[in-house]
Amino acid sequence: MTDRLPWWVWPHLLALDAPLVAVLWQRFLASAFGVILPAAPSVCLGLVVWGVYLLDRGLDARPNRPVNPAARHEFARKNRLPMTICGSVCLLAGAVVALTCLPVTSLIDGAIVGAALAAYLAIVHFTRRGLAHTKELAVALVFAGGVGIPLAARAPDRVELWWPAVAGFAGVCFLNCLLIDRWEHPRAGVRLWAAVATVGCIVAAVCSPGIITVALLGAVGLLAVLHRFHHRIGPQATRVLADVVLLTPLLVWWA
Repeated sequence: MTDRLPWWVWPHLLALDAPLVAVLWQRFLASAFGVILPAAPSVCLGLVVWGVYLLDRGLDARPNRPVNPAARHEFARKNRLPMTICGSVCLLAGAVVALTCLPVTSLIDGAIVGAALAAYLAIVHFTRRGLAHTKELAVALVFAGGVGIPLAARAPDRVELWWPAVAGFAGVCFLNCLLIDRWEHPRAGVRLWAAVATVGCIVAAVCSPGIITVALLGAVGLLAVLHRFHHRIGPQATRVLADVVLLTPLLVWWA
């Protein structure tokens, strides 16, 4: 199947969309709040996010796991060993960059996020607990936590200014995960969760600086449009676009 897929699906299959979104929002938020951010935190974040996504998909592709017909899961089943090796190498490289280039404050915050991430992976992949949609919430919180580490380390005196923006980004990620789950599992009851995430995003956007408000509301609005027309677009394109619409900071910078 994957040899017949169009070119624009491959970044999604290779899990490159997630680190792109994470690094983009990290740089965008730092710029919006006047935080001077060197390359090392973004390189570390990109490597870690990519590694985690590759390992997560590799664990999902284990023989004893339920079969998911989505293209990314089929690709992971066929390439489980290379993805697992690549994910492990990315995490190791991210750890090297962190230990050699990041300040102690960032390492401490990163250790907290890393512990939460390890707990998430352990619960999701090695227990049989029904997590409902707390899985999507955990992904969003850990994702936003990694993005916000440089702000916490470099602008701790402005926490009251930047935390609504990070919370809004977490809400957008949560809504993104919920809608993907809804599209892939039509019986999943996500309407209430999606409504809560949407309201939370709007509140956080209103409490953030203007350019961040535009980026957050733009992402929420585009996700809503995508959800409205996902049946016409098709599952493959919809899943790819679900992450593309999170690149609204590019539109803000361009405008």
